[in-house]
Amino acid sequence: ILAQQLDNHPKVEWWLRNVAQDPDGFRLQGFRRHGFYPDFIVRTKDKKWWVLEYKGEDRASNEDTEYKEHLGNVWAEVCGKGYEFRIVTTKTIGDILVEL
Repeated sequence: ILAQQLDNHPKVEWWLRNVAQDPDGFRLQGFRRHGFYPDFIVRTKDKKWWVLEYKGEDRASNEDTEYKEHLGNVWAEVCGKGYEFRIVTTKTIGDILVEL
């Protein structure tokens, strides 16, 4: 669902499906042993970077998702202006697409 929305979004320059465990993929390393590979990397036409992690509603508020959201938010804060991280669910997808 998210990939189709990104394909058709007028502000998206390009996007990438980040494959988990790919040694060449984008990974955020926190305090847990294994890194976290967010699902999507998006470049918008206004030159912002968006890192998106898609979660089903059944996993939207568990401990693992909270850890990933915290780690992603720290990454975006350290990177500074023009870098955003969001957890995306079926309930929040519309709001996030507007933000892009």
